Amino acid sequence: MDRTFSYGGGPVKNSTMSRSRQSLGGSLFSGGARSTNTSTFARQGSGRYSLSSRSNVSTLRVVAKSEYNILESYGFSLPVQVTEVLTFNERSISLSVNYGQNGWAWLVQGRRLFVWQYRENPGQKSGSGFGGEHFSTPRRPYAGQCRQLTLPHCDIGHKATLVTVFVNEGHQMASCLAVSPAGDVRYWQSIAHDGSSIDECNILEGQEFEQLIGLGGQEFVLATTTCSLMRLNVNLQNGRYVIVPRQIKPPSGFFGGIGKRFASIIIGMHSNQERENKLVKISCEKISQNPTEWHITVLADRWIQRWAVQPQGGNERFLSEDADIMKKMRDFFHQKLWSTRDASEIELWALDMQPTDRGVIILAAAVNQQRSQQVYYALMTVIFEPDNTFTLKDTIIMRYKGFYSAERLAELIDFRFIANRSFAYVYNDRCIFPVALNETGSGGSVAANGVSGSNDGGSPPTSTSGEEAEKIEFHAREDMILMGNCFQNTPLFFSRLNGMVIVTPSDFDPSDMFNSSISSDVFNPNSSTIADTTAFMQQSIFAPATTNAGNLILYELDPEEIANSTDLPDELDPVHQLKAAFIYHVKRNTMAADELIATVLELPGQRDLVDGELDRTVLKIAIDLAQDTPAADPRWEVTNRHALGSSTSMQIIQQLREKNIAYTQFIEFLHSRKLWDRLNAVSSSGVGTEAENARPTSLWLADIGEKIVAAIGVKCLHNSHSRILDEAINQVLRQSNRTVPFPNLTPQDLFYAQTNRVEELFKVLSELVDGYVQQELTSLQIQTALVEVNTIVLSVLQEVVKYRESKAGTYTVREELRNRYEQIPWTAMAGKNGLRDVLLQLISCTLRHGVKGTAEPEFRMKHFKHMTELIDYVLDGRKTYLESVHDEEKYAVLLQQYESQRSDLIYPLVEAEQYEMAAKLAEKYLDFQTLVEICDKTNNQERLDEYIERYKEHDFSQFAISWHMNQNKQGDILHRFKNNQSALARFLVDHPSMAWIQLLFNGELAQAAEVLLSLAQREKELLARKRAMLCLAKLCLLAAEGDTFQGQIDAINAELELIEIQENIPSEILDMFGYDTKHAKVLTPEEIVDLYIADEYSKSSEKEFRYALSLLPYVEDPIEVRHRIWCAAILRDSWEEYNKNAPLDSMQNMLFFRLIDLCYISDAGELENFLPPLESFLNAPELGDLTQSKSFQYLMKLGYEHINESYRKK
Repeated sequence: MDRTFSYGGGPVKNSTMSRSRQSLGGSLFSGGARSTNTSTFARQGSGRYSLSSRSNVSTLRVVAKSEYNILESYGFSLPVQVTEVLTFNERSISLSVNYGQNGWAWLVQGRRLFVWQYRENPGQKSGSGFGGEHFSTPRRPYAGQCRQLTLPHCDIGHKATLVTVFVNEGHQMASCLAVSPAGDVRYWQSIAHDGSSIDECNILEGQEFEQLIGLGGQEFVLATTTCSLMRLNVNLQNGRYVIVPRQIKPPSGFFGGIGKRFASIIIGMHSNQERENKLVKISCEKISQNPTEWHITVLADRWIQRWAVQPQGGNERFLSEDADIMKKMRDFFHQKLWSTRDASEIELWALDMQPTDRGVIILAAAVNQQRSQQVYYALMTVIFEPDNTFTLKDTIIMRYKGFYSAERLAELIDFRFIANRSFAYVYNDRCIFPVALNETGSGGSVAANGVSGSNDGGSPPTSTSGEEAEKIEFHAREDMILMGNCFQNTPLFFSRLNGMVIVTPSDFDPSDMFNSSISSDVFNPNSSTIADTTAFMQQSIFAPATTNAGNLILYELDPEEIANSTDLPDELDPVHQLKAAFIYHVKRNTMAADELIATVLELPGQRDLVDGELDRTVLKIAIDLAQDTPAADPRWEVTNRHALGSSTSMQIIQQLREKNIAYTQFIEFLHSRKLWDRLNAVSSSGVGTEAENARPTSLWLADIGEKIVAAIGVKCLHNSHSRILDEAINQVLRQSNRTVPFPNLTPQDLFYAQTNRVEELFKVLSELVDGYVQQELTSLQIQTALVEVNTIVLSVLQEVVKYRESKAGTYTVREELRNRYEQIPWTAMAGKNGLRDVLLQLISCTLRHGVKGTAEPEFRMKHFKHMTELIDYVLDGRKTYLESVHDEEKYAVLLQQYESQRSDLIYPLVEAEQYEMAAKLAEKYLDFQTLVEICDKTNNQERLDEYIERYKEHDFSQFAISWHMNQNKQGDILHRFKNNQSALARFLVDHPSMAWIQLLFNGELAQAAEVLLSLAQREKELLARKRAMLCLAKLCLLAAEGDTFQGQIDAINAELELIEIQENIPSEILDMFGYDTKHAKVLTPEEIVDLYIADEYSKSSEKEFRYALSLLPYVEDPIEVRHRIWCAAILRDSWEEYNKNAPLDSMQNMLFFRLIDLCYISDAGELENFLPPLESFLNAPELGDLTQSKSFQYLMKLGYEHINESYRKK
């Protein structure tokens, strides 16, 4: 299908790339962009190892430049008349410019129309160019001749977009058609004769015309500001040219197009639906040649329409309308940027539209003033489906953002854009923003100046924040862009001071840009840190304009020669067979590729689950590709003639980028030829067993791709960190016993050629700072070196992770392999082949030598920031690995190790009071202990409430309350969790020690007393706490309404009496037995009895023994305890020495009988309650030999007789 695009001027035929290499763009680094964008200046059919160059660099004047693009003059010099008009034009007179693919340009000033050639007419000179039509090499030999024409009278003001200049078939001189906004048409058969025009007046009354597009020949379509369409033909009738206007009728459907205005009257739509449509842009595409048919797309501020038009008197037909296009775009902004807000808050503007071979691209702007004043811009691709519907397909959010204010609204939405296959160039009158257009599904990391998205959901593109957008800006105040058009992938702009200019990519090494004004010299302690470097890395690594896939020699390789060569005599070499199949695939010879693949698949060993023939073959080719040396560099005296990843470029950065393109194409080959799903696993040892070290082959391949990206990242940083990287590279080669193979090579050449070993550099970098400390360098040198090392490592890791995320759909692992093998990327592996140990060493080094080694606030903040990012990478790797472990026992062990390491890594940030950084990590990795501790230390109730709500499904509230309990912060629990009553109640069920407080708050006094009494009865630790609980319980019962609760009060009184008895134990006894008298513990009644009657306390009196007897109601065996107490009292006296003449007098001084007197008085004469029978003492074994003493027997019997006579009641 022939597609031709029109951008205001004549039709533009879409080019077709003739060579297979030119159609293979769209890798991670947009490898095809160079051949698409600059093939005018690149070699055409060059030799095998020739270098591409831009021939016009030395002859053309550079107008402006950005990091990776330059804006330089193009075509002929401006005519003098045009220069004067542009220079001396009064502000009150409107001025506009336009130009076409045919080499003609025109300028409108008031009623004056100036027409001139800005380049040679392609039909006048043959030459090679884009596709089948020539687009001449830019040069500026002379100022072309200018023609001046007079436009019809119009009070509104003429526009260049309503003028077109074209050359009729068979004519030498150009013709011109101009339409005034009021609808007056003027046609010049020849621009050489201003007076030979014909007019047609007021072709559509009451409408203002906005844009004119050509359909080839002398047929045109006009659009008004309110989206009315009109066809315009210039016909030759009876020897005279006549202008034939005809309005295109709006859709006739009840709800189609303008019919919606009538529908609103019938069904009562809102008033804002009744306003006039406002035209944004109209464009056309040539769909077919026989018969010729054009599709016209009309974008209004509320809908998008598609029409089919057949020239030469054919009819037009309405294809489709999408009245929800603005809603779809609003929903995209809502989903990507403001998903937590209401979509109705978003203000949206459609700014411009351009057709491309990927679909119609719309430039839109949006702001949500309820959230922020930032205005976001996005490029959205709309696909017209075969079923006549519109689908919003790919989206790219630009990094550039505006700041909204009502006064600056016109300036904020004054953006337009042009687009070719690879790039869009968004511009206003002062700046141009190049934005890389992603291939479908390529991910967001490709887009220079933009982050891609899709309409299928996802998180906001936060990666856009803090990254500078590439911008080509005019420095002269009076200069400005008047127009932009793209013809056959060539972006052309018209500048007020410089005339026609073209955007071309820079040819120099992008790493040289570190020496420019945007450089971030991290070795300078006053420089910015990784944020600046990251912003540069985004531009330098992913700089599509600097990569030329045509430099790869794989396009020149002979697959038949490769297939017939072998490293294994008399055997079929699967490596060479698969390489040849890959080359056939690249050359689009799929039949030959499939034949070779079938041969490889027939080899034995294909069914092995580990180290199968196909897996080992694919992995060997991938490793060889990653380590291929440059093909055209004469310093490499010997190179592999079948190297798939070899480049003819002389620049290391280009060699690496082009190696990545080759690797991307190899992975695409595995997918498209259905080999990817046949891959199983490969062990690191190469032994074909189900070894623990086996990994899915796809993961090995992903590691290789990421290491190439890492090497690119290191090289892009090399110039700004050359001292430390040169030292590290030299040390890497020394440690691995590698030397440069040829005398003219440098260590850099060897290191960057072997990208599969790039991880060795990070290990050396992590050891450098410790070496500097041992060398006793100054503190400033150590700090700056540490910052520099961390910046290099983190910048490269960031790019690796971006690549990993963008290629997640490429390096997929089959479900069965995911369940069989653990998955861990090389950045998270321990040991020499991974980076985990390196990152842990950097974290330790940053903490020891960085944070604790300086008091400079600037350095400390850099160290904290680097620590946070390093910890993030470590924990992310551990978490990824943990999620792939299926053995439950191993998972439990690893989970415990992960949680322990998580706490160990994050807590130093808490100790240093870097709460925000610590919280950021703890939130991401669910370290609830750290989050609760941060809330406690900062006394931040709002944050605690937010975490309780956010982590509700993880039961965060119970964890937080338990933490407070463990930290003896019970007093804070009820206060901090008062807003979460359900969680608090659930916790208090298992923690009654605090439940009574909640019951008190709720007024449930009886229940509180019950809980307190239960707690007091279980209390074994502190006597004072038990007394407090009992007293509170008694108070609750006394204050409770309803029943008297006398039984419970009696029980509480009994417990309080027992406490009082314990408190009366003399302190000398407690000290004697080692009891804590300050924090007395709760003793059992038996223990209290033993203390009161202890032999060691010689000062015991009848009072102490009376206390012991008062405990009888509380002991389990009161009779036995009573007997023991009286026996102890008997043993305290001497029974042999007494006054024989007056024994009763001696008995009054004996403890036993004094105790009887005291008990008689205390118990109101109830001797039976306390005094055991005499026989129990006379034969008591506890008294030993005393029972045989006649004196003892006499005195006891005498005493009992006297007691019976004196005390017993009659």
